[in-house]
Amino acid sequence: MTNPILVVDSNLAVRKLMEFVLTREGFLASSFSDGLSALDAAFKTPPAVFVVDLRMEGMNLVQFLEKVRNRESLKRIPMLLLVTGGAPYDEAKMRSLGIVDTIKK
Repeated sequence: MTNPILVVDSNLAVRKLMEFVLTREGFLASSFSDGLSALDAAFKTPPAVFVVDLRMEGMNLVQFLEKVRNRESLKRIPMLLLVTGGAPYDEAKMRSLGIVDTIKK
């Protein structure tokens, strides 16, 4: 896999853990605390997969998803949602926005 897995999470520990695990498994990984930086990186080098948290700095998840899906080079890239156990979210809405699966922290 030549393109990175792009992780967006406001929590530094989660980002570092995701980078460590993905790199150990042989993937390239890039992580960002805020949606704007992640989008900038994705526009330059489209990732293989997005892994995004419900909360990110700079914009909300819906805004992030809309910007990704409005960009031709990004709209078909799989999107996984990081969720904290027990954190409320509307699974049907997330799927309608393009989230293909969830990962519990």
